[in-house]
Amino acid sequence: MDLNEQAELLHLTRPDGARLAVYRREPSAPPEVTVILAHGWSAFAAVWNDVLRHLPADDRMRVLTFDQRGHGASSPGHAPADMRVLAEDLQAVLSTFSPDTPAIVAAHSMGAMAALTSAATGGQTTGVQPDGLLLVSASSGRLDLSLAGHSPLARVVGSARTAIAEVCTRAPRSTRFLRDLLAPSTAPRPTTDVAAAWFRAIMEFDVAGRLTALRDVPVHLVTGAQDRVVSPVHTCRLAAEIAHARVHVLEGPPTGFRARNQRCWPCCCPTWCKALAANGRCRRGPPTPSCGPPPRCCSPSAGRSAP
Repeated sequence: MDLNEQAELLHLTRPDGARLAVYRREPSAPPEVTVILAHGWSAFAAVWNDVLRHLPADDRMRVLTFDQRGHGASSPGHAPADMRVLAEDLQAVLSTFSPDTPAIVAAHSMGAMAALTSAATGGQTTGVQPDGLLLVSASSGRLDLSLAGHSPLARVVGSARTAIAEVCTRAPRSTRFLRDLLAPSTAPRPTTDVAAAWFRAIMEFDVAGRLTALRDVPVHLVTGAQDRVVSPVHTCRLAAEIAHARVHVLEGPPTGFRARNQRCWPCCCPTWCKALAANGRCRRGPPTPSCGPPPRCCSPSAGRSAP
């Protein structure tokens, strides 16, 4: 995809006052499929730019990226931080900007949680659901390391993270100053109190056992074999629950979000887009090439075990 042409900046106002920044890239011909990219925690829409360069050249594909509320150029709104709010935002983007085509949602981390929450709630707000999902570093829940069932060391780390989030909530100016001093960045970042609020929402997120709505939706799961942020065991749990999901595992040391997506998105997207364009809906077909063998933990029994 040629990124030299500036994406069209649109805005979507939500009922609680949040104003979402949406970036639309329209094809030269009438679109046959829409690809929506949802970023993760403390990121912003432009993290997908490297991935967009690897999309197949297709003049019938509409591409939408957007800043999650409180991230990038989107305002936070007044609703409490909750994955159901992000799920409703995703549904609103789907229904507003891709009403005329099938849609594929590619989502990373917190964005993947929003997509799964949308599936778990059945699209309660708009009734709109995507025709295919590509979820990177995804989880169905149980991310809070401070809870029982984790090792003593993990629980200490989890408790420390919770304590830091509390400090960020109570002293946003001071913690933002320290963050910018110790870890400066030219990329836009949410304020520390907003980041802390969504961190707590991630810790409370849990859709396990509530994903039957995905039984007829093609799903691809991407994980890094040595991902230390969202470990592969979370992908294993999802693979155990979404039996038809195709798992892509990247071996080697953690290489970050961009590299994982650049390697796996091109092998998943073309088949889907052709099927969507030909059939007007997403249908299961022969397995696409995998970026790596399924992890050993992805047996039904191991997939349900605690990390």
